Amino acid sequence: MLENFSKTALSVIIMARLEAIQSRHNIIGTEMILLGLITENKNTAAQVLKTFGLDREILRVEVRNIKGIGDKVSEFAVPIIPYTDTAKKVIKNAQKQSLYFGKDYVMAEHLLLGIVDEGLEQIHSGAALSGAVAVLDSLEIDLVTLKTKILDLVSVGPVGNYENPYDDPERRPSKDLLNREDRELIVEICRKLTSERV
Repeated sequence: MLENFSKTALSVIIMARLEAIQSRHNIIGTEMILLGLITENKNTAAQVLKTFGLDREILRVEVRNIKGIGDKVSEFAVPIIPYTDTAKKVIKNAQKQSLYFGKDYVMAEHLLLGIVDEGLEQIHSGAALSGAVAVLDSLEIDLVTLKTKILDLVSVGPVGNYENPYDDPERRPSKDLLNREDRELIVEICRKLTSERV
């Protein structure tokens, strides 16, 4: 599912997993992806979120207000925490966004666009707001304005202090996105975080 993710977008997903562990959740929802976006702060999506006055702590507090703290996460479940159906849909939306913009890899801003599009769909259909969309709504972030800011950056290129994400080779996918050492490091970090929180 993540085979065409840039290193930055993959880092966002890893941060989302770590946020889920720290919140003691056994599933990764879109709210954790949103936290991952702002935690991995070297991406364009994080810069856009910051223009709305958001930072990691503001988002984390709001996520915990809405989703709460879960029960203890089993250390055996750490490497294989599943995604919610909505999170899977956001990831697929991000993949479609990358193709729409002519990229063969998903970047962080595509993930944020995936979240926003999912939110606009929920609002349009009258469905209950879930995960990241509920968090953004509670913080009074207008999704249309957010989408416009992202599209301005993705379509036109860098604006203000934003760096051009397409020029950075670190943001392009590697052949082996998660090699054995990376997986072992992630499991080790997750175990440490889990033991610290218990």
